[in-house]
Amino acid sequence: AADFGALPASVAFAAGAASGSTVAVEFRPLVDGTNEGAERAVFALRRAVGATVGADSTFALTLSEPGGAGSGTDLFISEYVEGTSNNKAVELFNASARTVDLSADGYVVQFYFNGSATAGAAISLSGTVAPGQTFVLAHPSAAAEVLAVAQQTQGGAWVNGNDAVALRKGGASGTLLDVLGQIGNDPGVEWGVGLASTADNTLRRRPEITRGDTTPADAFDPATEYEGFATNTFTGLGGLGSHVYSGSFVAAAPPVRLAATDVRIFPNPARGWARIDGLEHAADIVDLLGRVVGRAVPGERLDVSGWAPGLYIVLAERPQPFLVAR
Repeated sequence: AADFGALPASVAFAAGAASGSTVAVEFRPLVDGTNEGAERAVFALRRAVGATVGADSTFALTLSEPGGAGSGTDLFISEYVEGTSNNKAVELFNASARTVDLSADGYVVQFYFNGSATAGAAISLSGTVAPGQTFVLAHPSAAAEVLAVAQQTQGGAWVNGNDAVALRKGGASGTLLDVLGQIGNDPGVEWGVGLASTADNTLRRRPEITRGDTTPADAFDPATEYEGFATNTFTGLGGLGSHVYSGSFVAAAPPVRLAATDVRIFPNPARGWARIDGLEHAADIVDLLGRVVGRAVPGERLDVSGWAPGLYIVLAERPQPFLVAR
């Protein structure tokens, strides 16, 4: 892994500096055989109400490599609501650095009822989740506050306090990303005690948790990774920034490598519409300034009627992007 040098090596704000003053620092990788790029951080001086300014203080900044213990790589369960009646929901958080297409990548939420080792319900998810954002799956008869932030609803059987919840990628038999509870074990009424239990409570993942529990049969104590809240607590469910996360974001999966002949764009140049064949996943389309202007979905026409004439790049998850002329 590369070590980084900082330029400047220290950050200092002059006495009397105005609130909002900033100092930019560039972190440059030292030569170690990698081609990692430089990173730039901006340190800002903010006014702390009621604070007393004393002697100078020195703070250390630690930089961690992506993929380390403090980084996430995919979705995990960030909140669980097991309230009265049908007030039930599962919130997922995207800790990766890419927008996740739930349907294209086969994300599934499974319920394991009453200690069964076999899923009694499997819910295929649809929609997209941007980095740092959440996705809420809820019962269609849940309270209005829950439905207002839900991206998907699902009827039928839902979990009670003694049922496990699993998140998989790649379909019902795909990779296990996270599990809440202990698959194959019936705790009786609930796992945990008090507010930090799976019955009649809301559980919220602690900020320092950066990835899911992928050992489904190990003993489960909610208090280890979750904070507990009273029955029918919905504040903090769903919405941008609703989940407090202290980890870093890294790519959820390596890009799909496509040969030059795998993807075909026609007509090219395009007027009104275009079709992009050969995509294995939905792909963002950006202009030459890097702004996302559209999204190509496998098998569907792309409406370009409102686009300005110019070149656009299809981010088809391959080593070299495609250029599309209009």
